[in-house]
Amino acid sequence: MTEFPTVEDYRVAVQHPARVFSSADLQRAEFAVHPVLGIPIPATGSTAAVFQATVGGRSQALRFFTREDPAGASRYGRLRAHLANSELAGQVAQAEWHEASIRIRDRSWPIVQMEWIEGRTLDRYVDHLVEEGDRTGLSALATAWRDLVITMQADHFAHGDLQHGNVLVDQHGRLRLVDLDAVWIPGLVGLPAPDESGHPNYQRQDAPWNEHRDTFPGLVVYLALRMLAHNPQPWAVLHNEDNLLFTREDFEDPALGPAWKHLSALHDPSLDRLGDQLRAACDPLWRAVDDFASIIGRAGDVVGGPDSRPWWVQTADRRGEVPAGTTSTGPLRPPPPKETTQQPTASPAGARSASDRRAGSEWWGWQPETEIDVPPPDGRQWKSLCLAAVMGVAAGFIVAVVASHGGGNGGEGFAIAFFSVGLITYLVSLAVFATRPPPGMP
Repeated sequence: MTEFPTVEDYRVAVQHPARVFSSADLQRAEFAVHPVLGIPIPATGSTAAVFQATVGGRSQALRFFTREDPAGASRYGRLRAHLANSELAGQVAQAEWHEASIRIRDRSWPIVQMEWIEGRTLDRYVDHLVEEGDRTGLSALATAWRDLVITMQADHFAHGDLQHGNVLVDQHGRLRLVDLDAVWIPGLVGLPAPDESGHPNYQRQDAPWNEHRDTFPGLVVYLALRMLAHNPQPWAVLHNEDNLLFTREDFEDPALGPAWKHLSALHDPSLDRLGDQLRAACDPLWRAVDDFASIIGRAGDVVGGPDSRPWWVQTADRRGEVPAGTTSTGPLRPPPPKETTQQPTASPAGARSASDRRAGSEWWGWQPETEIDVPPPDGRQWKSLCLAAVMGVAAGFIVAVVASHGGGNGGEGFAIAFFSVGLITYLVSLAVFATRPPPGMP
């Protein structure tokens, strides 16, 4: 079995683009770097690492594989052809497979080059709307989600791993799909199924790879958004950084799971009917033989309706353009600029990390990721440097005094202990403060 490069191999390689890339454009690429460490920091998933880079004057996402994808070239090529005349063209991230594009360990490896989508992942956008108490925005998001899933299935397109980290709300208020490694389209029938089972908090683990693959997760997300639009309070209780409201435990126990209890407490008949459809889909014997539209239709959900946006905005949206003077070409309010985003307050372990400040598409990998974090300069870097230096000098001096008196070798022992201990303490302190400023630091 071929041993692919590691994330660290790629991180080192991209610091020398002129040496490792085969194409002239990538040889001149400029990679985003950590503001303190000064090195590229990728987002990592189960199969790949993604780096942000400026290529040919455009912001791009470069995806490097850490394990083999034997059908990758065929998948991305056929997907590109499928989307060429599709209504989904403006909602699926444009991606292109490049064979033998980066050279590591005397061998060339493939990459996927994608447009960098500036925006917020679905869960972070929901978090923003909940904090604002924007129930109208949450309702609009639920409708936009419903329409997206219906359009996908009408176009015979299944994403294969629908979950909060693979859906972005871009700066023009549009839902965008990323991470296309598990996509199903008719043109891929006959190729090996992707080696991905999907996110366990959204996907049935026995779901077949076919055109109905997105029916179950589409329903999971839709019901969660509808519940939050009715009452945002369950977000604080049920959201755990790796879901919206529902988890795998809710699918295994659709009678007593926490999300179901909150659904019952809402006392909304339309939500109860929608919940009944999801409960039925949790049955181990259930198989998705109907599309998403049919299932929510059985719950009494009204599908369709005229687009109320001006015709020129609708036309520009279909072309993927942004009309001059228009703040949004999509049905949603654009997410707030990153520098004004509120810092979240909870995580699986109790507190979200600084990596929640997203630098674009978080994308591509269903497990929590190490993300590129490029905040604007705010003075904390210099304070961290100074504090690390003070700690290094103090620790070095204390150990040096003890060592010189105990060892009896006077000034030479003092100098060696001071510089060695001080340097180590400084580097460790700097690494800690670079990602997590000390308490009280603004």
